[in-house]
Amino acid sequence: MKTRRKRNGLVVLRTPTGWAEGPAQVRAATSDFYRDHFAGTDWVRPTLDGLVFTTVSEGQNVDLIAPFTGEEIEEMISSCDGTKSPGPDGFNFAFIKSFWDLMKFE
Repeated sequence: MKTRRKRNGLVVLRTPTGWAEGPAQVRAATSDFYRDHFAGTDWVRPTLDGLVFTTVSEGQNVDLIAPFTGEEIEEMISSCDGTKSPGPDGFNFAFIKSFWDLMKFE
């Protein structure tokens, strides 16, 4: 573990003013960098002047909030690659595809 820690440690760091060598100087340089980076109060916030946002029509809103149909869900499941990462429930699409006939009524 000590060997790995030594190998992964920063012993030299280039700064705008030169090189920081050794743990104390590297620690001070990183501390100074982040203090200066996050202490700035002269941030220029973007403005949204001149942007025109389109509104959603009532028909579009109805379509957006409508529940999914069984056909839409089955089409989505059949079109997905079964080897993708599992979802929060731990099941991937290969499992869901295999047991869809049992799961679709849940």
